[in-house]
Amino acid sequence: MKSSKYFIYLMLLLMPITILVIGCSKKKKYKLSGVIYNTCGEPVGKITIDIRQRSTAFVDYSGGSLKTIKTNSDGTFEYTYKTLDNANTPLAIFDGTSADANLLMSGIPVNSDEIVNIYKEKKVNFTFTINFDTLPIPKGDTLYTKKDTLFVGGHQFKGTFHNGQVIGPIIENQDVNFYGWEKKVYTFCWGINRNDFYHSINSLGRYNEYRVIKYQMVECDETKNISIPLK
Repeated sequence: MKSSKYFIYLMLLLMPITILVIGCSKKKKYKLSGVIYNTCGEPVGKITIDIRQRSTAFVDYSGGSLKTIKTNSDGTFEYTYKTLDNANTPLAIFDGTSADANLLMSGIPVNSDEIVNIYKEKKVNFTFTINFDTLPIPKGDTLYTKKDTLFVGGHQFKGTFHNGQVIGPIIENQDVNFYGWEKKVYTFCWGINRNDFYHSINSLGRYNEYRVIKYQMVECDETKNISIPLK
């Protein structure tokens, strides 16, 4: 009889530990979902993506595959997984299953519910409004002559130029393959008659005026244009 009581006492004593162990061993589930886009807001459906857990986005493209998924017709996808052991290693999504598949997005936090917008490529049209109010204005409304060339991010435009004039569009392919890319600050350099990015931070004078424009990537509008003032 005493042995029965001891057994019951022992069970009661071990019960919290058992519950704790069972509770800890049960892994929580998380959901990674989102949409695959082409350029500006055009969903890409029925493509195969490979979700991998990798230590880096640009080295060792093979291995780490967790799940291969085909996107829906509207470009959406969803992946539910249990708690992953290496919580410091983020997720990455690749276009296809080959070892050298194109990286679509890296740095996605692990063991948390995440919704991502992913671009196979992000080409947008930038237009620029000339605003040289801070510079000496020559006589008349013409700011620069036909002999002047305006360089914007490696693209060139021939004069003449007027204050308030809109130039472009310039098509740019943005680096958007990292989680939280929309928070990244991008830069454009512009200058007159000198295509020299090494002097982009310094003012080089009336006809060699170089400036840096900082901007934050935004969603494209229906014309797929992003307008940035040169000033």
